[in-house]
Amino acid sequence: MTNVLRPILVLVTFAAAVHSHAAQAGGAASSRGMFEKLYADIHVAFVQKDRAAYAALLTPDFASEDVSGKVESRSEALAEFDQLQQDPNRKGHTSVLAVDKKAMVATVTQRYQSTTTRPGNGGMTAKMEFTAVSVDTWKNISGSWQMSRTVTHQMDVEIDGHSVVHKTHL
Repeated sequence: MTNVLRPILVLVTFAAAVHSHAAQAGGAASSRGMFEKLYADIHVAFVQKDRAAYAALLTPDFASEDVSGKVESRSEALAEFDQLQQDPNRKGHTSVLAVDKKAMVATVTQRYQSTTTRPGNGGMTAKMEFTAVSVDTWKNISGSWQMSRTVTHQMDVEIDGHSVVHKTHL
Protein backbone atom coordinates (compact mmCIF):
# COMPACT_ATOMS: atom_id res chain seq x y z
CA MET A 1 0.00 0.00 0.00
CA THR A 2 1.33 3.42 -0.83
CA ASN A 3 2.47 5.84 1.85
CA VAL A 4 -0.26 8.24 0.72
CA LEU A 5 -3.08 5.75 1.39
CA ARG A 6 -1.73 4.19 4.59
CA PRO A 7 -2.56 7.10 6.96
CA ILE A 8 -6.06 7.30 5.56
CA LEU A 9 -6.58 3.55 5.93
CA VAL A 10 -5.33 3.72 9.51
CA LEU A 11 -7.93 6.38 10.25
CA VAL A 12 -10.78 4.37 8.78
CA THR A 13 -9.66 1.19 10.41
CA PHE A 14 -9.90 2.84 13.79
CA ALA A 15 -12.59 5.39 13.21
CA ALA A 16 -14.92 2.83 14.67
CA ALA A 17 -13.07 2.55 17.98
CA VAL A 18 -15.05 4.84 20.25
CA HIS A 19 -15.64 4.80 23.99
CA SER A 20 -18.39 6.51 26.00
CA HIS A 21 -19.60 6.72 29.55
CA ALA A 22 -23.05 7.55 28.20
CA ALA A 23 -25.91 5.42 29.40
CA GLN A 24 -27.40 2.92 26.98
CA ALA A 25 -30.03 4.61 24.87
CA GLY A 26 -33.23 2.83 23.91
CA GLY A 27 -34.72 2.61 20.41
CA ALA A 28 -33.16 2.63 16.97
CA ALA A 29 -33.18 6.42 16.53
CA SER A 30 -31.53 7.11 19.88
CA SER A 31 -28.99 4.30 19.31
CA ARG A 32 -28.09 5.79 15.94
CA GLY A 33 -27.64 9.22 17.51
CA MET A 34 -25.55 7.82 20.34
CA PHE A 35 -23.21 6.04 17.93
CA GLU A 36 -23.00 9.10 15.65
CA LYS A 37 -21.82 11.08 18.67
CA LEU A 38 -19.30 8.38 19.55
CA TYR A 39 -17.89 8.36 16.02
CA ALA A 40 -17.55 12.14 16.22
CA ASP A 41 -15.67 11.69 19.50
CA ILE A 42 -13.14 9.33 17.89
CA HIS A 43 -12.43 11.99 15.28
CA VAL A 44 -11.43 14.35 18.09
CA ALA A 45 -9.11 11.71 19.57
CA PHE A 46 -7.34 11.37 16.22
CA VAL A 47 -7.09 15.12 15.64
CA GLN A 48 -5.59 15.57 19.11
CA LYS A 49 -3.38 12.49 18.64
CA ASP A 50 -4.07 11.38 22.21
CA ARG A 51 -2.71 7.82 22.46
CA ALA A 52 -3.89 7.25 26.02
CA ALA A 53 -7.43 8.30 25.16
CA TYR A 54 -7.36 6.16 22.03
CA ALA A 55 -6.07 3.11 23.92
CA ALA A 56 -8.96 3.44 26.36
CA LEU A 57 -11.38 3.11 23.42
CA LEU A 58 -10.33 -0.43 22.53
CA THR A 59 -11.23 -3.67 24.25
CA PRO A 60 -8.21 -5.78 25.25
CA ASP A 61 -9.12 -8.28 22.49
CA PHE A 62 -9.69 -5.61 19.81
CA ALA A 63 -9.17 -6.75 16.22
CA SER A 64 -9.27 -4.82 12.96
CA GLU A 65 -9.73 -6.57 9.62
CA ASP A 66 -9.05 -4.68 6.40
CA VAL A 67 -10.52 -5.30 2.93
CA SER A 68 -7.78 -7.79 2.09
CA GLY A 69 -8.60 -9.91 5.17
CA LYS A 70 -5.50 -8.88 7.14
CA VAL A 71 -6.26 -8.80 10.87
CA GLU A 72 -4.45 -6.53 13.33
CA SER A 73 -4.46 -6.80 17.10
CA ARG A 74 -4.93 -4.00 19.60
CA SER A 75 -1.17 -3.56 20.06
CA GLU A 76 -0.65 -3.37 16.28
CA ALA A 77 -3.45 -0.83 15.99
CA LEU A 78 -1.86 1.34 18.68
CA ALA A 79 1.55 1.09 16.99
CA GLU A 80 -0.01 2.33 13.73
CA PHE A 81 -1.78 5.11 15.61
CA ASP A 82 1.63 6.23 16.92
CA GLN A 83 2.95 6.41 13.33
CA LEU A 84 0.01 8.41 11.99
CA GLN A 85 1.01 11.82 10.70
CA GLN A 86 -1.37 14.66 11.38
CA ASP A 87 -2.90 16.27 8.31
CA PRO A 88 -4.35 19.74 8.93
CA ASN A 89 -6.15 19.56 5.56
CA ARG A 90 -8.01 16.33 6.34
CA LYS A 91 -11.74 16.59 7.00
CA GLY A 92 -13.48 13.41 8.05
CA HIS A 93 -16.96 12.28 8.96
CA THR A 94 -18.56 8.98 9.89
CA SER A 95 -22.19 8.24 9.01
CA VAL A 96 -24.03 5.53 10.91
CA LEU A 97 -25.97 3.48 8.36
CA ALA A 98 -27.48 0.84 10.65
CA VAL A 99 -27.45 -0.23 14.30
CA ASP A 100 -28.42 -3.63 15.70
CA LYS A 101 -28.14 -3.39 19.48
CA LYS A 102 -28.93 -6.31 21.74
CA ALA A 103 -28.27 -5.75 25.44
CA MET A 104 -24.56 -5.03 25.86
CA VAL A 105 -23.42 -5.70 22.25
CA ALA A 106 -24.08 -3.62 19.15
CA THR A 107 -23.30 -4.16 15.50
CA VAL A 108 -22.92 -0.87 13.64
CA THR A 109 -22.60 -0.45 9.89
CA GLN A 110 -20.85 2.83 9.17
CA ARG A 111 -19.35 4.80 6.32
CA TYR A 112 -16.25 6.91 6.88
CA GLN A 113 -15.52 9.66 4.37
CA SER A 114 -12.56 12.01 4.35
CA THR A 115 -11.04 14.58 2.07
CA THR A 116 -7.63 16.16 2.02
CA THR A 117 -5.26 17.87 -0.37
CA ARG A 118 -1.74 16.83 -1.27
CA PRO A 119 0.95 18.25 -3.53
CA GLY A 120 0.29 16.97 -7.04
CA ASN A 121 2.07 17.02 -10.37
CA GLY A 122 3.68 20.25 -11.52
CA GLY A 123 3.16 22.03 -8.22
CA MET A 124 -0.62 21.66 -8.44
CA THR A 125 -2.69 20.58 -5.44
CA ALA A 126 -4.43 17.22 -5.72
CA LYS A 127 -7.77 16.63 -3.98
CA MET A 128 -8.05 13.18 -2.39
CA GLU A 129 -11.31 11.59 -1.31
CA PHE A 130 -11.47 8.40 0.73
CA THR A 131 -14.55 6.33 1.57
CA ALA A 132 -14.80 3.09 3.52
CA VAL A 133 -17.75 1.03 4.72
CA SER A 134 -17.22 -1.09 7.81
CA VAL A 135 -19.20 -3.29 10.14
CA ASP A 136 -18.16 -2.77 13.74
CA THR A 137 -18.84 -4.72 16.92
CA TRP A 138 -19.13 -2.69 20.10
CA LYS A 139 -19.37 -3.92 23.68
CA ASN A 140 -20.75 -2.04 26.63
CA ILE A 141 -18.29 -2.81 29.41
CA SER A 142 -19.16 -1.35 32.82
CA GLY A 143 -21.23 1.39 31.18
CA SER A 144 -18.68 2.31 28.52
CA TRP A 145 -18.97 1.43 24.83
CA GLN A 146 -15.71 0.08 23.44
CA MET A 147 -14.83 -1.26 20.01
CA SER A 148 -13.99 -4.95 19.97
CA ARG A 149 -13.86 -5.56 16.20
CA THR A 150 -14.06 -3.67 12.94
CA VAL A 151 -14.23 -5.24 9.48
CA THR A 152 -13.80 -2.97 6.45
CA HIS A 153 -16.01 -4.24 3.64
CA GLN A 154 -15.32 -1.61 0.97
CA MET A 155 -12.65 1.02 0.37
CA ASP A 156 -12.54 3.64 -2.39
CA VAL A 157 -9.98 6.37 -3.11
CA GLU A 158 -10.34 9.15 -5.66
CA ILE A 159 -7.72 11.68 -6.66
CA ASP A 160 -9.02 14.76 -8.46
CA GLY A 161 -12.29 12.95 -9.13
CA HIS A 162 -10.65 9.86 -10.68
CA SER A 163 -11.04 6.48 -9.00
CA VAL A 164 -7.62 5.06 -8.16
CA VAL A 165 -8.64 2.35 -5.67
CA HIS A 166 -11.79 0.28 -5.32
CA LYS A 167 -11.54 -2.76 -3.08
CA THR A 168 -14.11 -5.01 -1.49
CA HIS A 169 -13.63 -7.48 1.32
CA LEU A 170 -12.49 -10.92 0.26
